[in-house]
Amino acid sequence: MTFAGAPLASYHYGEESKMSTRDLAAAVAAVTLAVGLAPGTARANKLVYDISGEVTAVPIGQSITVNGRTYRIAPGSLAKRQVSDIIQGERVRVILDAPADSKSAQVVAVHAARGR
Repeated sequence: MTFAGAPLASYHYGEESKMSTRDLAAAVAAVTLAVGLAPGTARANKLVYDISGEVTAVPIGQSITVNGRTYRIAPGSLAKRQVSDIIQGERVRVILDAPADSKSAQVVAVHAARGR
């Protein structure tokens, strides 16, 4: 068996391995990096930020105000369609793409707490 044209190991008693520890570490690092960059890996590790509360201002399509704080709705997100069914005073769970205290946080989904 070879790795990049060099034998991986010698099977004769007393001979040293042909692959250095540094080469092995580089190979392990390359495989780890390749797996980490595989499609879907970033999505699987993405954090979900949410807030729950009462809608305190009628949503107008570009933003929603929950518990007195206004959040922008992410363009093209599911929230863009969901907000049209939300009314003032309704309890909701809002999913954000960043922590709620971040100025860049945008709403990606809105779930109404109907029937509770």
